[in-house]
Amino acid sequence: MCVVLDCALNEFADLTIGECVACDASCRSCTDATSTGCKSCPDGYGLTTSGSCWICDQTNDLRLNSLGVCYETCGDGYKTLAITQCDDANTENGDGCDDECRVEEGWSCEGGDETSPDYCVSLSGPALIIETDHKNPEIVILKFDREIINNIKESEIYNEISVELSGINVEDSQYNITYDEEAQEYELEFFLKRSLLDSTLAI
Repeated sequence: MCVVLDCALNEFADLTIGECVACDASCRSCTDATSTGCKSCPDGYGLTTSGSCWICDQTNDLRLNSLGVCYETCGDGYKTLAITQCDDANTENGDGCDDECRVEEGWSCEGGDETSPDYCVSLSGPALIIETDHKNPEIVILKFDREIINNIKESEIYNEISVELSGINVEDSQYNITYDEEAQEYELEFFLKRSLLDSTLAI
């Protein structure tokens, strides 16, 4: 037989005993009887990412806005409140968490809590940009449309990056790859026969 429990706001349905049980005194509503099982908080308190209710004052680096809603400092590297989407320790746009601590479109942010910032990753990955060196037709620059973390070791670069020139024999398209850490660019220098330099190359 199914029993429907009609619990009060400050109670939760404990299905193991089939009764309504009171929330912790710090919670307005809850999912269990612990102080970290809060779903909502009394006025003047903010619900944290760990499910606790913290008083909204400067001691906890929290403040009340004109509507009485608790908010925190954006960009300080701490995602204290559950309503805060992200905090990656800065207020720059374009890195996944914007200047109002909202997750940007096409990004995912996680790991942030009362003691740690979020780490944001792009869901689509960086776009590759290919440029040629106008002064030297044998040099091609590979760069990206956003900051990257290069995990390719110099000793493994030729195993991880493979380059072919369309319409040219392999023996005629030898190349050297170097990575500029500061500019975050790969430079490909081809060693082509002089007769090939005026050809149209497709990489």
